[in-house]
Amino acid sequence: MDSIPQLKPSKPPFLPLLFIASCVLRLLIPSPLFESRHELSTPLTSISRLRECAWMWNHGVEVYDGDMCHHAPGVVLAYSALGRILGGRWWESGLWAGIDIWGGWMMVKISRSLRLQGRQRDLRGRDLVVAAAYLLNPYVVLANLAHSSSSLTNVLQLTTLYYALDLQHSVSCEVVLACVGTVLMGSGFHTALTVVPTTVMLTAPNWRLFMGFFLAAFMLAGALIQHNVFPGYLANVLIAPLTSNVDTSPDTGLWWYFNTQIFDAFRDFFTWVSSLHLLIYVIPLCIKFGSTEQQRQQPMILPTALAGIVAAFGTYPSPSHSALPLSLLSLSPTLLPYLTHPFLTLLTLLFSSILLPVFGELWLGRGSGNANFGWAVGMVWVLGQMWGIVDLVGAGVRVGWDEEGERDGERRRGERAVQI
Repeated sequence: MDSIPQLKPSKPPFLPLLFIASCVLRLLIPSPLFESRHELSTPLTSISRLRECAWMWNHGVEVYDGDMCHHAPGVVLAYSALGRILGGRWWESGLWAGIDIWGGWMMVKISRSLRLQGRQRDLRGRDLVVAAAYLLNPYVVLANLAHSSSSLTNVLQLTTLYYALDLQHSVSCEVVLACVGTVLMGSGFHTALTVVPTTVMLTAPNWRLFMGFFLAAFMLAGALIQHNVFPGYLANVLIAPLTSNVDTSPDTGLWWYFNTQIFDAFRDFFTWVSSLHLLIYVIPLCIKFGSTEQQRQQPMILPTALAGIVAAFGTYPSPSHSALPLSLLSLSPTLLPYLTHPFLTLLTLLFSSILLPVFGELWLGRGSGNANFGWAVGMVWVLGQMWGIVDLVGAGVRVGWDEEGERDGERRRGERAVQI
């Protein structure tokens, strides 16, 4: 009996050149031009806030005493240590370029894991496509040039997805530690909405064991950080962005303008609503795309949809949050023919991406506009993301409809699928 040949991942010759060119691109463009743009970084991810936190830590000032610092303790400690060892800021561009290179490599590893498990055809050049979808994504590049900490958050989420996918149906130390580290080093609640449900679905039927280990490790790590290193960590990093409006600086989302217009007595309540309403999307998506057969055929639909929802409706968003679902879409090539209005979605995102800095300059730079300018184009930006999410979910339903027909011996391709 002939043995089945082992599937080997393709190695395009241009893949190393892509990584080198991406690194050079990020090092040549001067980053100070982008660091102060409110469209690219938020009070929770700004490099200026991170520098202030590192200065406070180096001079013995309580980092989380007040509303200045909302970065994760690990980020503050790493940045502070590198600043003391290397001195100056010349190393920042290299560090952020390395973070993006790590993210591109994780995309390649996820793509190879999908092919080795038989979920994708072994097309030569697939590694190059998925790496380019991340490294050359304009939103990824702009967030990197702005030195936003969301670049690290995106890479940590990709790392967690890789371990959860590579070690599917099993609970290992790598999966638990990657998930806990991503939540603690990222933006807490919003990061957990993407990685925790996805990891739970991928570790089924051992998801109860994973949740037990995850919750135990998360509470232990949070308690150690809270009591031994940073006393205000839990309140300022994990809780404050959800329960109180820590900053009303303009961003690309919907909630900052709304919070400036309501009475102060109602502001905390609506901050709760705008933060926690994201939970209502998680359970339906997990039920639909977390089923055994659907998860086996299209495992990347769920994390892509959840990341898109967080980027569109989360508090303190930026284009760097939208970069993750756009990049993850390249890992589901079978979905692309099922998208009904991708051209309209791309045009809306392009249109709003051009108008965001233009209207921001008219309002904040020249003073010839007002806050309605920024919020109006932000609504268009969110609308484009909403269309993309709806189109993605609809494409996933149609793919499942066709694959179910093929298993039953029916030909359903081209027929309309209605989800009730």
